[in-house]
Amino acid sequence: MNLKNKAGIIPLVTGVIITLISIIIAGIIISFASDYFGSLEDIQNYNNNKNNLEYINNVLNDLSSKGEGSYKLIDLDPTNIITFNQTENNITITQIVKNNNFYKKQDENKQIGNLNISKENMKLIFTLDLNNIVDLNNSIDITSTRQKVKFEVADDSSSSFKIAVNREDAVVSEEIQIILEDASPALSNVSSGTYYSEQTITLTSLTESSTIYYTLDGSTPTDSSTEYTTSFSLTETTTLKTITYKENYNPSEITTYTYTIDIPTEPTVYNQLLFSSEGNDTTDENLEISFSSISPGGVDTYIITDWRKDNSSMWLINTPFDKQVSGYTSGNIKSYTSYGTTYNGTLGAGYSTRTPTWTTTNCPLGGCYNFDGSDDYISFGNGSLYNNKYFTTCVYIRPDTVNKQQGLFGQYDNHGVYRYRVYLNSNNKIYFEVGCDYSSPECSSGWKTTIYSNKTISAGETAYVCVTYDEQYAKIYINGDLDKSQAETRHIGAGYLNYLGTNTYTPSVIKYSVSYTFDGILDEFLVKDTAYSAEQIKQMYTDLESGKHINSIASQETGSDEQWSVYLTPTDLTDEGTTKVTNNLYVDEILTPPLSNYPSATYFDSSIDVNLFTLRTGNTIYYTTDGSTPTDSSTEFTDLINISEDITLKAINYKGSLTPSSVSTFNYSFATLDLSNILLSSSSDTNTSSEDLNITYTINNPNSYTDVTVITDWKKNGNSIAVLNMPFDVNISNSNYKNVKDYSDNLNHATLGDGDSNNSPTWTNSSSCKVGGCYDFDGVNDTINIENESDFDFTNAFTLSAWIYPRDLTASKAIFRKDSAYILYLSTGLDLYNWADSTRLICDISNITVNTWQLVTATWDGTTKKIYVDGTLCNSLTDSTNFNTTDNDIRIGSSSTVGMNFDGLIDEALVLDFALTQDQITALYNAGVAGKHLETIDSSETTSGEEWSANLFVTTNQSSKSADESNSITILP
Repeated sequence: MNLKNKAGIIPLVTGVIITLISIIIAGIIISFASDYFGSLEDIQNYNNNKNNLEYINNVLNDLSSKGEGSYKLIDLDPTNIITFNQTENNITITQIVKNNNFYKKQDENKQIGNLNISKENMKLIFTLDLNNIVDLNNSIDITSTRQKVKFEVADDSSSSFKIAVNREDAVVSEEIQIILEDASPALSNVSSGTYYSEQTITLTSLTESSTIYYTLDGSTPTDSSTEYTTSFSLTETTTLKTITYKENYNPSEITTYTYTIDIPTEPTVYNQLLFSSEGNDTTDENLEISFSSISPGGVDTYIITDWRKDNSSMWLINTPFDKQVSGYTSGNIKSYTSYGTTYNGTLGAGYSTRTPTWTTTNCPLGGCYNFDGSDDYISFGNGSLYNNKYFTTCVYIRPDTVNKQQGLFGQYDNHGVYRYRVYLNSNNKIYFEVGCDYSSPECSSGWKTTIYSNKTISAGETAYVCVTYDEQYAKIYINGDLDKSQAETRHIGAGYLNYLGTNTYTPSVIKYSVSYTFDGILDEFLVKDTAYSAEQIKQMYTDLESGKHINSIASQETGSDEQWSVYLTPTDLTDEGTTKVTNNLYVDEILTPPLSNYPSATYFDSSIDVNLFTLRTGNTIYYTTDGSTPTDSSTEFTDLINISEDITLKAINYKGSLTPSSVSTFNYSFATLDLSNILLSSSSDTNTSSEDLNITYTINNPNSYTDVTVITDWKKNGNSIAVLNMPFDVNISNSNYKNVKDYSDNLNHATLGDGDSNNSPTWTNSSSCKVGGCYDFDGVNDTINIENESDFDFTNAFTLSAWIYPRDLTASKAIFRKDSAYILYLSTGLDLYNWADSTRLICDISNITVNTWQLVTATWDGTTKKIYVDGTLCNSLTDSTNFNTTDNDIRIGSSSTVGMNFDGLIDEALVLDFALTQDQITALYNAGVAGKHLETIDSSETTSGEEWSANLFVTTNQSSKSADESNSITILP
């Protein structure tokens, strides 16, 4: 910074600078007090006593009596603002000059000189120099005649300020440094983060009268950048950087704010979080959610919640009616559950004249339907879960008319006999009728039981009506409170259809004839296949009354070892946004033991980094490595544990006051298990295309591990021939993401149960499998999921192959399925289905035997589909239609939408992007019969000029060793 004034008199200021001037021979320091300048009569005395503060103050007092005017004296204090450094021959003053001016002490409003300050290396620089002194008119006489102190600005190049002292017998020069205070950095009212709306930025600094400069392009701000004068708005992703300046202050630190601004074009929910009321995730706590939401244009946003326990929705029907739907298309009323379209509703059951009107007028929350009291109603699809003996059904009602019977909802069997129905009777009370099983002898002695509410409902009155039944009691709740309870043990029949807004359903010549339809508003229709607790119904009413869909689950609805999550769908009553899912929350009464990224009893050939973890948050893991039982006094797990020798690792889980978990034990062994003498050769050792390729090796197993297999990954021209090579030989029993290994270079690893342990097949060892290990599918919900990759989009050719051990052939059972593309499954036979042209290639079911291992293989070479069983061609079909390319995952043992869950064992899953020849499929079959992986490539698969090799993985049922590479062979003509 250049100095602008050529001369200035330093004024006197409160608490700023005390000037001591001492005439010293040979470079002794001149001291000065912060409020005045004065002479020291006896230089020698001062020099001898320069560290004696009492003496100095006495001298200054004496000086004040000799000078012109009155000067207030300030004691020199080592803790005050002046620091003497005799070694470096300087004086440091840390106090800031007030407004760059000195003032006379007796009158702070009278300025006697202006101080211009030069900055250099974050300091103010002053220089005392008597050489070439020029008397100035603004000199201050400290004594009447003997001494003058003069101030002048040094030339610009010196970046300093000169203080000159003129005395008859002395010339003194010193440098004084004054440390500058840093200006406070600028603060923004909006923190860095992701935002879904325009953000108004306000900047402030704790340093008063400072100036803030900023940039919006990520560049470094200076005092040449944009000066902040008023708040400004951001509508796009921006990096804001700021700096604060103030005269006589160092510039502040640079502050950086990063804003990701994603203004939605649809209703949006974000920041969703699921948590327990006390943070311990135990069965005595409620579950709650929080979230943020926004809609374009600032309209109201409603968040529809689909609570899920162990990945299944709590409700069979969940229809809040918060999106405008008109017409009478089948299934046009969406039920927000995990059951797909099964329990969707249809306005008017498909009849335009019976369709209620969607509205936002007089709705308890969001949108609702207005029923005309004549023939309007909504029907809901049939589903097997209606057959549960227990149920809960709730709906908000607002009748326009009363004093007549009008239906609210009911569920009927396929004979037209209701399981139950709820209606507002002519006495304006809620009636709840429980039916009986159509085929049950109970019906002969009375086919219904009726209870009715104590409360009456008036026209225009809103009421939240819930009924529950558990084969012990039938109950009516109104506005969250139990209104009536009656003992009832009647066994109700199987459910068929649900109806909303009507009281009677009769399957007759006139389909869906109805009567006693509701007149008014119905909203928030829920059906559940269990009886809710009173606490949960109260919580649901409380949430809805506060303008929210179900945001809480009462502790009475949770149990030990459950996984909970919530799917949230935003809507602005016209459009729906993207559904978001919360974190998983695990509820338990006791803590589960720690898990490891390496399973127990595993061998390794190099050191490993062991990670210990739990599925729940807030836990603390303690461990030992000497085989002793861990406690909370053992080593706390905070980082990966490096292990390179045989060891027994034990771990335990603690959390708050909960009972500690059981102890997990992990045994790690580093004994040698490897391969040697690996050799790839052709059958006649001439490497021609007419010869088979064979791989041989020696297994070194000094510790006599059992269940040892050698997995082969064949390569052609350096690339794996398999798209998926999944032999299932290593025991993977948890549902961690992508932990089932694909041994091809494509690394299409799989996830058991699609991440849900309840849907995971069971790993079993070689005693039950074809080669090494395999997976046992329960026929109910087990699946193995492989994320969609372009590797599985087949437009030219493919091969699907697996060993299967089916236990049941009575229903469709998927082996491989990529929805909307292809499926290999058991149905009326072994079927290969092409979604692109809806063609089926069927191998007659007589070729498949239950409780027997069989190799099933399907191929397509671009023109012909073929199915093989045990290496023998079963059927073929000419079809050149390309299979669809889709975004769906590929699944083993199930479908993502319609079940088709395999019942039995599956082993040796293999997928290729070309069609294997008949001879190669036979070789694949022969290898399995011999209990080995594929160790022969038939000559029918090789062509002159190709380079072949193989990677070999030696495994036990606990781990696989890193790949050993064979030699390469180039195929000759």
